[in-house]
Amino acid sequence: MKRLFIFLIVLVFMTGMVFATGQPEETGRYDLTWELSGDDDFYEDIGRPEGWKGKIKEWQAEQFMQANPNVNITIILRDVSQGSMTLDSMMAAGKPPDVMVDAQWLFAKYLVPEFALPLEEYIDVSRFQDDLVDMYTRDGHVYALVHNNITIGFAANLDMLETIGYALPSQSEWVWDEFDRLSEKLKAVNINSTVIMTQPGLFSWPQMWAQSAGGTMFENNDYSKVTMNTPEYAEGLRYMKSLVDRGYTDPRPNECNDDTGIENFAAGKIFGATLQTGHVSGWVPQMLESGALEKEFKYTFLEVPHAPSVEHAAVAGYQSLAIGHRSEDEGRNKVIAKLIEHIFSQENLDMDASIGIVPAIKGFIPKVGRGASPPNLEMLKLSQSAPPMDTGRLLPQRKAIYRAWTPFVHEFMNGKISAEDLLDVLEIEANKLLK
Repeated sequence: MKRLFIFLIVLVFMTGMVFATGQPEETGRYDLTWELSGDDDFYEDIGRPEGWKGKIKEWQAEQFMQANPNVNITIILRDVSQGSMTLDSMMAAGKPPDVMVDAQWLFAKYLVPEFALPLEEYIDVSRFQDDLVDMYTRDGHVYALVHNNITIGFAANLDMLETIGYALPSQSEWVWDEFDRLSEKLKAVNINSTVIMTQPGLFSWPQMWAQSAGGTMFENNDYSKVTMNTPEYAEGLRYMKSLVDRGYTDPRPNECNDDTGIENFAAGKIFGATLQTGHVSGWVPQMLESGALEKEFKYTFLEVPHAPSVEHAAVAGYQSLAIGHRSEDEGRNKVIAKLIEHIFSQENLDMDASIGIVPAIKGFIPKVGRGASPPNLEMLKLSQSAPPMDTGRLLPQRKAIYRAWTPFVHEFMNGKISAEDLLDVLEIEANKLLK
């Protein structure tokens, strides 16, 4: 699916690889493994360090080893084409990586004191966005820090607003009534204001609309049950459906998926859609080349419009996390924490942001590269101001839940059942799979 528009390097995992292990504490030397989903080349605006032929993470590891000559780091690149196989093999061999920076879905079972280092005991976690720290805090301990906060916002075509003479309101006034007013203006010139994409059911993109009155799927890191069967969630669902019923969107939401949203927005056919930055920056050039788009347009990223009863609409997204493996050797724990702190140094954050990584550091602003482009800066601002949605991306059952929901979501969008009836059945289906 195009919504997974993240460039990852796929590398072959050699099953015969020997994983480095730590030396006894009394030697004063530590051999660490650092597991990653991939590595990237340097962005031209930052420039490759003189004489260096490797990639960014290799450079960061080299700098750490130079500053800490008693430490050796071996980088392990996960074969992303094989899912969790690389990491699972290391765990099964009793040689877990010392530091892992990878997708959040890999780590649900590792956010426990038996495995993960309590990072707040070694690192100043107050630098990080509080809501994202809270997502990975268990019983008062921070077991993971967000390395890349991949955010999904509401992409908005600014040129269309100029055409109809409309100015965006402040975020606090970006409420449903205001969006309705804009949608009427767009409808008058035969432009859809957005697209509702429920062909795959109620995945995270349409959930941004469904949660725009304050409803939630999970709360307080409790994944034993869903929390969506509420008046707030029902209100959001009804508003989402009303956009279709009033002719503001494609009239066939159950035939629209993420590809529909990406292609229609990138071709300049609709005002807005729930997207990532890469969906727009990656697909607009293709639409220009194919002739589907005549000229490039200005765009930005917003929250979806929200109910007047809430201050912000939550934004969807997913994260890559930095986790340290806790050992019985406190000296080793300190070195692991020091490496994680190094990963989040200002220099390394600037390097990462230049290739499009979105750090979860309070007040962080990229200076060069992809992260410093105006749309990326707007998305970063959005990720720092809007609350993150918790759609259970840590859960192995997540996709099964969405599949079980799909036929009922279609019935709701077709007007066969009410929002309340839908939530009753979604709750039952989800909780069955969560037991």
